[in-house]
Amino acid sequence: LYAIETGVPDDHLKLEYRTAESTALKSISQGSIGQQTAAGLSFLLSFGNEPLVLEQPEDDLDTRMIMSLIVEQVRTMKEHRQIIIVTHNPNIVVHGDADLVHAMIDDRGQVKRDEDASGGLQEKATRQCICDVMEGGAIAFRKRFDRMGREET
Repeated sequence: LYAIETGVPDDHLKLEYRTAESTALKSISQGSIGQQTAAGLSFLLSFGNEPLVLEQPEDDLDTRMIMSLIVEQVRTMKEHRQIIIVTHNPNIVVHGDADLVHAMIDDRGQVKRDEDASGGLQEKATRQCICDVMEGGAIAFRKRFDRMGREET
């Protein structure tokens, strides 16, 4: 059996942020929920090399923040650490260049892996599953493959 160790550190972390409009630092507790989420995620994604599990990191973030914060940092940091993301946002999967996707389905009230749509983004069944839930999905995939210098099959 495997166990996940969790805990709360005894020390105190003071997070501050600044907006593009100001040079003054503010306590993160004064920020909006989205600003608090962005600051916390930025910290988590920027430091460490141990595996990281994120559940729905897109909550409380707008699309611009998802792309500039989560996607960009995941693409950078996945070279240095394993990152497992549970998400409902296919943009994170596609633009974050996921190495392995496990699509989930509801099977009579039980969440199970869709065996036909689990694999890499280069696999047609996986791409189709993601495109089925993403507006403009085919365009996003084409851009990803263009970035990688590959052709879709």
